[in-house]
Amino acid sequence: MQHTNHVMLSHDISTYNQFNILSSCSIYINQTVSSHN
Repeated sequence: MQHTNHVMLSHDISTYNQFNILSSCSIYINQTVSSHN
């Protein structure tokens, strides 16, 4: 049970990290575009 729980947690973390990276990229692009305007 503990092992399965850990695997699920790891999967959630990796998905969360991917989402964070995408969000960071979007924010960075928006800031860059805004600064050019």
